[in-house]
Amino acid sequence: MRKSNIILIGFMGSGKTTVGKILAKNLHYSFVDSDEEIEKQEQKLIVDIFKEQGETYFRKIEHEMMQKLAQGEKQVIATGGGIIVNKDNISCLKKTGIIIYLKASPNHIYKNVQRDKTRPLLQVENKQKVIADLLAEREGDYLGAADIIISVDGYTPQEIAGQIQENLQRRDSMKEIWVLHGVNLNFLGIREPDIYGDQTLEDINKKICEYGRTKNIQTQFYQSNHEGNLIDQLQKAYYQNVDGIIINPGAFTHYSYGLRDAIASIALPVVEVHLSNIHQRESFRHQSVIAPVCIGQICGFGAMGYLLAIDALNSFIN
Repeated sequence: MRKSNIILIGFMGSGKTTVGKILAKNLHYSFVDSDEEIEKQEQKLIVDIFKEQGETYFRKIEHEMMQKLAQGEKQVIATGGGIIVNKDNISCLKKTGIIIYLKASPNHIYKNVQRDKTRPLLQVENKQKVIADLLAEREGDYLGAADIIISVDGYTPQEIAGQIQENLQRRDSMKEIWVLHGVNLNFLGIREPDIYGDQTLEDINKKICEYGRTKNIQTQFYQSNHEGNLIDQLQKAYYQNVDGIIINPGAFTHYSYGLRDAIASIALPVVEVHLSNIHQRESFRHQSVIAPVCIGQICGFGAMGYLLAIDALNSFIN
């Protein structure tokens, strides 16, 4: 596997710890439960941390723990149910790990936690309603964070671990394409919507990810307004044996010889993409110093250009 950690996310009671231990044993990985690590560090149960210091404090130390765990290798990490409350947790874990969502129904969860008194958010009378409401609130975030989704209802922990292994094996055969977004692209949806459209960068990344999966391609995304950071990512792609790169350099397109030289140096197939047709705009935008070291340039098709770039890279790699 290119990424060495396996991170299990999901609602409380979805079986992350039980499945994680089985999976770690099968893969000869170490197993880590993030909540247990926090309890060791704080010398308190999670429920007591919530009671005495509040959820805000817990989420802070939880994020610090995620940063620490992300430094390790060959780990199966079972996370707390609220890990997706802070999106920085997911960004941190995705750098070195594959995120797997154990998707459970409210009824399945309730059966598993109805007698558990250690769950801070279930210290209420109507547990079933709280579970249903909170799961509905978080479901979109779980799905958005996941690289792999496993439905757990009706399956034993051993069967779930087996399904995860099968998915990981399939994923190992997938191509990996990185999508790099340059300067000001974090402002999509706000910046000149008459030219760039009203979709946010998150919307576009989601479409690329979904389309890539249909082509047996896994995608990884990065955006920066700083030239050096993008160069660092290009060099990182080389060392991680990425199959190809899609880059929208933004305004760096017209003058960044640093990006140009980095692309030439890594000798990976790169497609340059622009949402607008740069050749129909101001004269200073007509020139790309990046295009000559790419296998091609796609511009003027909006977000569809990224999907066309997926097809182009897939064909080129094959």
